[in-house]
Amino acid sequence: MVRDTKREGREKSMNTENTSHIKKYLSQIEASKYLGLSKSTVSLLTSRGSLAHYRVGRAVRYTVKDLDIFMDSCKILSACEDSRVGK
Repeated sequence: MVRDTKREGREKSMNTENTSHIKKYLSQIEASKYLGLSKSTVSLLTSRGSLAHYRVGRAVRYTVKDLDIFMDSCKILSACEDSRVGK
């Protein structure tokens, strides 16, 4: 039996390529650090349903994308920006 080591190497690199440094789900502590908020604030936002999250058993997880969407929804435009938006 002849093994195709080049193919196996390509398949292995395709599975780990560009994903080894990315963490898909963040814990509550990691999410609070990412947002620059306290853990209790993140917990409160989660329990109110203001912050999208995943619950697996008792564990709560967040995605960076959802955290960014939440922060974008909190953006308040300045008076100068408000007047330009309608034009």
